[in-house]
This record gives sequence, C-alpha cells and structure tokens, in this order.
Amino acid sequence: MWLAAEIIVWAGILLLSVVSGEEWAIGSFVMVTVFALLIVPATVTALVSARRMGRILRAYPWQEHPCTFRRRAQVTVVVLRPEPGYEVPLQPVVLNSDLSRDRGSTVESMWFAGDLRFGGVVSPPGGHRVVRVARTSPAKAARSRKGASPTADTLAEQVGLTRGRKPRRV
Repeated sequence: MWLAAEIIVWAGILLLSVVSGEEWAIGSFVMVTVFALLIVPATVTALVSARRMGRILRAYPWQEHPCTFRRRAQVTVVVLRPEPGYEVPLQPVVLNSDLSRDRGSTVESMWFAGDLRFGGVVSPPGGHRVVRVARTSPAKAARSRKGASPTADTLAEQVGLTRGRKPRRV
C-alpha cells in the first residue's frame, strides 16, 4: 500500500513538472525523486521483513526463554538460554532494537518463535514489541545440529530462515 502511494505521488509530480515546465515543479520532482530513492528501499525491506515475520509466527509457537543482553558495536544482542550451559546469541535483522528494557523494566526472559539454529522472532513477554532476529554467527549456526531434523530443516526453508540450507540474514 505504501509503495503504491509513493509511486503514485512520484508519477504525479513527474507529470506536473513535465506539463507545467515551471521551476518549482521541476525542483519538487527532483526532491521527491531523491526522497523516493531513500524511502522505497526502506519500505520494501520493511514489507519483506513483516511478511517473513508473519510466516515465522504462523509456523512456530512462542516459547519463553531466560535471556541476557550484550552490547556488540552498536547492536544489542539478545542471548537466549533455552537450557543450562547453552546460549543462543541473536541480533535484530533490519533495525537495531534495544530489547533489554521494556516499558521501563528490565527484561529477564524473552518470547521466541523460530528455529534456534537460524533465528526467528523475539518479543518481551506479552508480544507487544515483535522483532525479527538472526544468529550472530550464521556459519556456526549452520553447523549446529541441536534441534536438527529433515522436518525442521524443511520448515526453516519454507518460512525463509534459510535458503539452500544456508542461514539467511535479510
């Protein structure tokens, strides 16, 4: 819907600038074109991410896991602990979201839907702030056989967590 609206506005201003030939119309066209070059890719990325999150949430149930957080460069990494001695570091895929604080309180557990080997969707308990995440080291994740089965591999491929049995980032 947003993408269609952006294209219609851009085409309308293009038509106006060509028909009128006025400087303000040409300047508006140039400004809208620059704006569209920035906004259209962001819109497409957000739409693809939202669609993939929907597929993940339809295929995988929410599971609650204890978690901690690590700051890595400018990204906050969510470290899930599904069982003692086993850590799964995940980072936001599209936009950096600091999930360590939720509505002013410290988060100690996180809901997760997806495949721990590749990534999925996380949210503080309650499901009100959903963020798509992927493993911080995809190569290590691909070698991880914990939770691996032909059925799990096929499901991860169907929802877009992997492509050709390799972890997917975007």
